[in-house]
Amino acid sequence: MNTENSDHSKFKMDWQDELKAIASKVKYDEPLSKHTSFSIGGPALAFVEVNSIGELKSIVSFRERFKLPVMVIGRGTNILVSDAGYNGVIVVLSKGLSQIKFDGTQVTAGAGITLNRLTKQLLQNSLSGMEFAYGIPGTLGGALIMNVGAYGQEIGEVVTQILLMTHKGEVITISNEQAGFDYRKSDLKQYFCILEATLQLKRDSKEKIEAEMKKLYKERQSKQPLSLPSAGCVFKNPLPSASGQAGASAGKLIDECGLKGSKVGGAEVSQRHANFIVNSSSATAKDVLDLIDLVRERVKSQTGIELELEIQLIPREH
Repeated sequence: MNTENSDHSKFKMDWQDELKAIASKVKYDEPLSKHTSFSIGGPALAFVEVNSIGELKSIVSFRERFKLPVMVIGRGTNILVSDAGYNGVIVVLSKGLSQIKFDGTQVTAGAGITLNRLTKQLLQNSLSGMEFAYGIPGTLGGALIMNVGAYGQEIGEVVTQILLMTHKGEVITISNEQAGFDYRKSDLKQYFCILEATLQLKRDSKEKIEAEMKKLYKERQSKQPLSLPSAGCVFKNPLPSASGQAGASAGKLIDECGLKGSKVGGAEVSQRHANFIVNSSSATAKDVLDLIDLVRERVKSQTGIELELEIQLIPREH
């Protein structure tokens, strides 16, 4: 009898049984291509939906006991997962962590709520300040981590406090200042999971809010390749230089370098918006990464500007 194989099988049975006892829904060897907006990504050891803070605390204890990597993702809208998948447990927040509560012009929403659902709820309650986020895919939690923004606004501007879980399973509240919001980033990645956020909004008429949402969404539809799988904008817009030189649009730089329509395998620089790489034909993560390298090298050689990734890369080992 092979003792090593026997021990490995027992270990696998032990952690799988424990996950089943903890979480609302568990799938093993789940292809992450089913859970990313890119439709790319190999299997995770397990894909878990959690419905409460208690379940999340149990996941933290599970990780410590079995020493397996655990990563919380939103709707997989700004990530590129390795073709080899993720050698660990992927966690997503379910309905119990997607609730919304109103208190005058303050709103507290669970991190699992989608931006579309959140903005529609705000509209119904005549609350303004998040219209720019209508039509952006993903969840509130993911939006906070990357300080999502559009049309000159960012989500960090309306956040007053955030409820978080640390890597030790402790639940803490931090202020807007402690979140470290900056252009397309924050300091929130250092925590295990965002649980909820409180937003300070303004009262306005439903008609005005709805008109603004429709206007911005129509503009988004006209400029972005929404009919093909993608992870949104691939690169951050370069910031103004220390010498005072204005920042540039990453999409404009890529377009001016003649890269629209460039392809590697099934990955393509969008003809509609050059800062989008689309999965036009069964693209792999390697296709996308090779195309990213091509774009960065061309832009660097022609403009001297080094493009920084906005999407998050998820390797097999993390």
